[in-house]
Amino acid sequence: MAIASPRRVLLVSESSDEREMYAASLQRSGFCTLQAANAADGYRLASELDPSAIVTDVRLDGGEDGLDLTRRLKQDERTRRVPVVVLTGYVFPHDRDVAARAGCDRFVPKPCLPDSLSKVVSDLVDRRS
Repeated sequence: MAIASPRRVLLVSESSDEREMYAASLQRSGFCTLQAANAADGYRLASELDPSAIVTDVRLDGGEDGLDLTRRLKQDERTRRVPVVVLTGYVFPHDRDVAARAGCDRFVPKPCLPDSLSKVVSDLVDRRS
């Protein structure tokens, strides 16, 4: 009998409170969660641990933002098929266009209720399966 791989979601945000809030909701939806505070750690975790989906804020600590992270993930053979959700307070049409060009699979404006984000992630992961 094959063992199903865990459904992991990587949350990348400079706000630990925000990561914890969304992690709790995703865990209630049956996901294991991984967390990173910056793009470098997010990229490393995504490369090593094969998440089912990645949720990133645009504004991150360090030299790269969430859109830089998204571009790196989509250019890497190991991570290019992992759905990326950009969760951000930058909500103008231009921001959506920039996120789409970076390769994000879903653009979710803040504020976003945790259960709403969990639904977006579940839909993406189920569609990928």
